[in-house]
Amino acid sequence: MKIKWIFVVLMIAVLTLTGCQSAESTQAPDQESEEGSTSEQVVDEGQAQDAYPAPVEIAPITEDAYPDPLYPDIVDGAEVEWEQAEAIILNGEVSLINLQSETMRVMMGLKDGRLLVVVIEGAAQVHETLALCGDLCRYVVFTQD
Repeated sequence: MKIKWIFVVLMIAVLTLTGCQSAESTQAPDQESEEGSTSEQVVDEGQAQDAYPAPVEIAPITEDAYPDPLYPDIVDGAEVEWEQAEAIILNGEVSLINLQSETMRVMMGLKDGRLLVVVIEGAAQVHETLALCGDLCRYVVFTQD
């Protein structure tokens, strides 16, 4: 019975101490109280933080966007050698790369709409080339089957 009363007294003391804390001590240390701000300003700042970012507008692709392809003699659906495909990737003409692991074939979609097929020796070639390309290839969509 004594232990029960001691426990009750301790719980009341803890609740009393937490209720007596000031508002400044509950704020994070890096936050400063805004003495000159009105309640309307605080509400507006809270709403601005909760709002979603504005959608990004993407410019439409026109025919003038990619006027002269690097290899104009390559037709849609053609099979090219890896050296030629690597040059196309490094020049930023590729928008899509689909690596088919079982057949070691790569389907490359070019920005001008053509689709090329490349037979490779290993998947590492594609990964190394994309890494070497850097920022020029940051928007290339890469998929692997």
